[in-house]
Amino acid sequence: MPRRTTINGQVHIRRSAARIHHSGVRRPATGSLLRTVTIHLPLLYNPTRFGVRLPIGFWKLRRTLREMQARFSGFTLSLVLGWCREDGVWDPAFRIEFDAEYSSRLVTELDLWKQRLQSRFVQRSIYMRVLTCPRFLIH
Repeated sequence: MPRRTTINGQVHIRRSAARIHHSGVRRPATGSLLRTVTIHLPLLYNPTRFGVRLPIGFWKLRRTLREMQARFSGFTLSLVLGWCREDGVWDPAFRIEFDAEYSSRLVTELDLWKQRLQSRFVQRSIYMRVLTCPRFLIH
């Protein structure tokens, strides 16, 4: 709820950028929760019918990271190793994590972006997960 203050007889309304609720969950001013989005960008193409896996061009990773820098105020990048049961192989990937305000627009954008990444990286699937309730330590 906006705070009203009176200065020199004029009413000023101050809206906070974020609110901290008793549960410790940070809520943006619009009232929707922040969600943590995780994406795994593969470093190798899917195996060919002969089982050969070629490295993905660095330009594809660079282009994707530039898109991230333009779209989000911050994100975390780390190297991970995941297991793919379908192909029976270990799969090296870059894990990208960022927080975003959850909305139907975000879901639509992520769905479109996932399709674009699958096409760009020539993958059957790109791992993408949205966690429902990040909690922040507040001191």
